[in-house]
Amino acid sequence: MKLLNGKYKIRNRIMAAFLAVTMLLTLVPTGQMQVYAAGEGKVNIDSFTVKVNGELLENVTEIKEGDQVSILCNWSLDDSDETVNTYKVDLSSMLSNLKLVAGMPAPVSDSELGAVGTVTIDENGVATYVFTNEEFLGRTNRTGSSTYDGVVTATSKKDSNGKDIPFGIGTAKKDVKYYADADVSELNVYKSRPSSAVLENGKLYQTFEVNLYADKGIVSEITLEDIAGSGLTNLSELKIKTVNGIDVGVTEGTTYSNMADLNAALQGAVLAAGESITISYKMEVDDSIYTETSNMG
Repeated sequence: MKLLNGKYKIRNRIMAAFLAVTMLLTLVPTGQMQVYAAGEGKVNIDSFTVKVNGELLENVTEIKEGDQVSILCNWSLDDSDETVNTYKVDLSSMLSNLKLVAGMPAPVSDSELGAVGTVTIDENGVATYVFTNEEFLGRTNRTGSSTYDGVVTATSKKDSNGKDIPFGIGTAKKDVKYYADADVSELNVYKSRPSSAVLENGKLYQTFEVNLYADKGIVSEITLEDIAGSGLTNLSELKIKTVNGIDVGVTEGTTYSNMADLNAALQGAVLAAGESITISYKMEVDDSIYTETSNMG
């Protein structure tokens, strides 16, 4: 009897393990457009229609950061259990350079019954459908539509500016020209003398600083031309003094032997609005033109 009981217990354990594996397998999602969760149904996304600033995506030739996007989603529900009234679908992986606006519940419509529930988008791009119409829930073939709001949000504003990028959601996507800012790009240049001229080995040297500040848009392909005034010669110690920004394209502390080398580096620099580069250099000053008054400011 003890041996039989032992065999019985072992078989029970094997059967429990088998059932556990079976249950796990049945919970694995099989479609990219579906989400499975305990106590929730699954949503199939059948199609999207995208508009940018009220214009159909198929007619859009360019987009700008922050443009308003409207998305009509046609969906169907697989689960025929009418006791399940909550359905979720993760839309985040379907988005290209587009962010859905999280907010208040929006109506969900059926072509015959009208409003049958609501849909809410959260910060992670997950749409939660809650159905309140019992007649709709009791059907075996349940389809409908809903509208999401979104905004053009590029993954990388700097790298994408002025280029064709993929944009849209799901199968409603196309390559379109992207601009990071609706404003015309504007670069402000300020030149200053941070200190008085200094005497080194019997010669006078003046340090200058040039600040490049992006006031609007995305500024790139910068060329700097600094024409030395009378009595200024022998440019030296040319370097990037400070960099204020992210992925600007030049490195703080880098030195250059001449303006041509500096300009070659600045051609690859990209400044977004509010970012800046400060360049410093020294020039020899003819002492015949140097006075305390001329050195102020």
